[in-house]
Amino acid sequence: LKGGERNRGRFESCHTKEKKMDTFLEQLVLIKRGAKYWLSAIGLWLAAIIVSAALFMFIPFIATFGTAGALFGAYYLTKRLYTEYEYIITNGAFDIDRILGKSSRKRIITFELSAVEVVEKFNPNKNYGENYSKKIFAANLDDKNAIALTVRKDSNKFLIVISPNERTNAALIKYIPRIVYNG
Repeated sequence: LKGGERNRGRFESCHTKEKKMDTFLEQLVLIKRGAKYWLSAIGLWLAAIIVSAALFMFIPFIATFGTAGALFGAYYLTKRLYTEYEYIITNGAFDIDRILGKSSRKRIITFELSAVEVVEKFNPNKNYGENYSKKIFAANLDDKNAIALTVRKDSNKFLIVISPNERTNAALIKYIPRIVYNG
């Protein structure tokens, strides 16, 4: 009874209904640093060195500050090339965030797992067609555990490639029981 109320003929049940547990799961996926990453990083640092050399040759009185700015810019941009994805499942809602340089986070998509139409093992050699509004690759494409989800949200159709671990896989199966795949 609330705040010292007396029981005036009302029946208070000591039995409570079983409460359903809330689901909350996070998974962080690190994207491998391939040739594209290394070529971009080397290009950024070469550009910084060339800008610094040009400043020393043509505008020597601001060369020290310009060199510091160019090197800081190369460092900052190289750091932002480092990409991670985070999958978040909360009571049937699936969120995908992109994290750049371990500092800035951007939500890419949010959808209900009940909106998933197709789940299949991702094949990087397969042509998935052009009938998608957007294709989201939030996994290492050479990962053997990667799966492709076809999701309908509003009037748009999305292809989403993720790489779930065992816990995320179990949550997906919990919320998409009608779809079975060899994953």
